[in-house]
This record gives sequence, structure tokens and C-alpha cells, in this order.
Amino acid sequence: MQSISSVVLLAAGLFGVSGLAEAPDKADLPPGYVRGDVVSYSYVPIRHWSPEDGIGILPYLFEYNLMAHQDGTPLATSHAENVRRIDIASQWSTAIMLYLRQEEYRDEIINLMLRCFKNRQLIVLVDYHNRKSGPPYRRVGAILEKLWRRRDEQLSNPEGDTATGAQLINNILAVKLGDEGFSGLGTAGLGRVYDDFNRIIRNRQYDGRMPFRHIRGWYNLIGYAARP
Repeated sequence: MQSISSVVLLAAGLFGVSGLAEAPDKADLPPGYVRGDVVSYSYVPIRHWSPEDGIGILPYLFEYNLMAHQDGTPLATSHAENVRRIDIASQWSTAIMLYLRQEEYRDEIINLMLRCFKNRQLIVLVDYHNRKSGPPYRRVGAILEKLWRRRDEQLSNPEGDTATGAQLINNILAVKLGDEGFSGLGTAGLGRVYDDFNRIIRNRQYDGRMPFRHIRGWYNLIGYAARP
């Protein structure tokens, strides 16, 4: 099964991502791109931006949270609004971020993922590494477990968008693991964050298979410089 969510870290500090343009039939792809269902020439710069430099660049694919939600209110009550926002974003973005703020968001997030799949948008899920509130990555783990159990089933949302659980898994580009400003955790802290993510999510095995291996971890180290 091909995944449309493969990424490679490019030499110049860029993330090459799959996107909306049809993949070419020829065997050779441009440097920095990988075979998948689709291919794109967009990228996310990895560097530190001043407020002036950031105009027109930020928000970027791994930071822009457009989802409507409110603590204490079921996420499904904002379903129509979130579908509207996803559809708008699909006109300019090759990927979209969905925020797993609460564990009870799981089923509605899957409904929104189905809309993203219809729009051929890659998905970035947000589940911060925070041991103070329980085991890390349990929210994204719960979504992946449900999708894996239903990997061969055709899922649908209120709009009639459909995909199998396996197709949604393969449409996940990355999980945003946290945001501590510029190098806030230090090397040891970031090592723990990524090691836990690889152990709990990417390297999880089912019958000798690792169906989540393509999902990359992303810890936001991009912040604004102080103004002079």
C-alpha cells in the first residue's frame, strides 16, 4: 500500500511534502521528492524568523490552527464550521492541522479527517508531549488504534465523505509534539520527546507490521526574534 504522507528532510533544511499535483508517470522524481499518490513542490522553511521576515510566510503548515473548538463543548457542535474552514484551506494549503485537545474529540476528528481526505489534504495532528496530564501521545494513539481496527472498513461522515481506516492512516503526514519557543527544551529534552514518540507511535507493531512508521514527529522550534 502506498502512502501519500511520506516526507524527506532536504539538504537545505526544507521539508518536501506530498501535495495536490498529480504524480508524474516517469520513474525519476526531482531531488528531495518521494513516490506516492501525489507530489508537491511546496516546503516548510526550518529557521528562525523575525516578525518582519515572517510576514507572508507564517502561519505555516505545521503551526496554523484553524479549527473551531471550545473547552467543555463537544467538538461535533462545530462540525459545519470546521468543514467550511477545511474547504477554504484546501484552496491554498497542501496540508492541514487538526488539534486533538481533548480525548473526546476522537470520533469528530476522524469525521474531519474524512473531509481532508476528500480534499486531498495531508493531515498534521496535534498531541503535545506532556507527562503531567498522563501518558504522552495517548490522544493520537487512540485515533490510530481505532483507524487500524477499521482499516478495511469504509468510514463516512455526515457529508458522505468516505475512506477506509487505512487510507486515513496513510494520509497523516506528522504529529506536532509540542511548542516551547526556540530550543526551549534543550537537546536532552527534545531527545526524550522524539524517543517517546517513536516508541509509542511510529514503531508500534501489529502482527509484525508497523503501520504508523511513515508518520513523522514535529516539535516546533520556530519562534519570533525579539525586536531591537
